[in-house]
Amino acid sequence: MNIALIAPIERNIECLNKQTGIVGFPRLYEDEAIRCFQSWRRHGGWLKDIPIYTLCSTGNSISRDTEAKLANLGVTHVDAYAEETKGYSSGFLTLPYCGMFFQEISPIKEDITVRIDLDMVLLKPLGEWLFEKIENATVIGQYDIDSIKDQRFSLNGVLPFDTGFMISHRKNHFYRSWHRMCNSTEVLESDEWKSIRKLMGDYYLEEFAVDYMFNRKLANIMPVQKYQHGEGYASVDTFTDEQMDMLYFRHEHIYANNRFPWGYDSTRERLKYIRRMQGMHKTV
Repeated sequence: MNIALIAPIERNIECLNKQTGIVGFPRLYEDEAIRCFQSWRRHGGWLKDIPIYTLCSTGNSISRDTEAKLANLGVTHVDAYAEETKGYSSGFLTLPYCGMFFQEISPIKEDITVRIDLDMVLLKPLGEWLFEKIENATVIGQYDIDSIKDQRFSLNGVLPFDTGFMISHRKNHFYRSWHRMCNSTEVLESDEWKSIRKLMGDYYLEEFAVDYMFNRKLANIMPVQKYQHGEGYASVDTFTDEQMDMLYFRHEHIYANNRFPWGYDSTRERLKYIRRMQGMHKTV
């Protein structure tokens, strides 16, 4: 099979806001990665045994214990420091670099890559329909009208993109183009980005770069919505039964003592999902 799963990874760290210098919430990237890839091997169906690759490009290397656990899941971990990461104003800029690394800098043999955030848990196998046009278009998640409320805003009325989920074919060179646009004055000096940056800093830079590419037809992008629920995203209450068929991921971080911020109740949301799925099964 010519498909691989890829993801950037770092050690469990206390996140630093580079603009304020304040250390804030912890991010348990290593724990999330193990949970993520366990769910992939368990629920991936036709894709459960594909190669999985992780990249640490920042120097924040994962522990040997985590490396061993990933290896037991059949994950190939790569530690390859990139000098450019030292100047990143947002940690999310490792996303385009990771894709470019595996497709072009140190290419893996697989031409098609699926990239997901480490805090995403696979609930069921991805639909084969997502791969039907992959040689001509890059599949990228897009905030729907419900999930955008707790995430991003749009300046031009077009729903923005959520870069946590991507499917790309090497021949399209999407990651190279995306990486370039994240550093392009065309994007950085645009009025739209300057307006967003005043409010949010560089937090959404890599996502805005995808918005920019899509709106100006600089890349052939196939948006997908309603593929995830969870922390900061729309509840399953907002999904129709038809949309539930395309709900592939639960997206939520791991927190100490399972204490989620902003009133999100993980247990309640999981129970809602189970009940919806059980109810749909009864009506078949």
